Amino acid sequence: MLKNHLLSQILDGTLTDYKRYLSGICKDYYICIDFKEPYYAVRINACLADGKMAQDLAEFLAGLKSDKHHMKTIELTEHEITLIVAQPNFKKHVPEILNGIIEPILEYLFVNGYRSGCAKCGEEGDVCCVEIEKQQHHLFCKDCAAEVTAEKQKKRNR
Repeated sequence: MLKNHLLSQILDGTLTDYKRYLSGICKDYYICIDFKEPYYAVRINACLADGKMAQDLAEFLAGLKSDKHHMKTIELTEHEITLIVAQPNFKKHVPEILNGIIEPILEYLFVNGYRSGCAKCGEEGDVCCVEIEKQQHHLFCKDCAAEVTAEKQKKRNR
């Protein structure tokens, strides 16, 4: 777990600390960061007005990954970017590493007209955090959150 002075340096302290993850809005984009040893799972909700991700974004992220050795994998869905970021050897480097990866992405999204909304349907508006699996949090609108929670409960009851 990170100390408060380090957490406050991640994206200028715009995310709320929920002990196992950070979540909130930074530069108008919904972001969730799971602390999952030995990596961080960074999720950014974003899509274009037509509800899709552009090929240009995938190319931008691939280029960023080649420059940032802590960035291990990238997964794009229609409404969510998921990045797996290796934890550094020293916790004091976490803000620098996460900011160095997330801030250029947020800038790219803004400049290229991406908007933020639900991770599942892309609908703009308020979102809530749902834990899909242990330490795998996503930000959904109320309708999608209810649907995902019901699906999760159904799986448990089988």
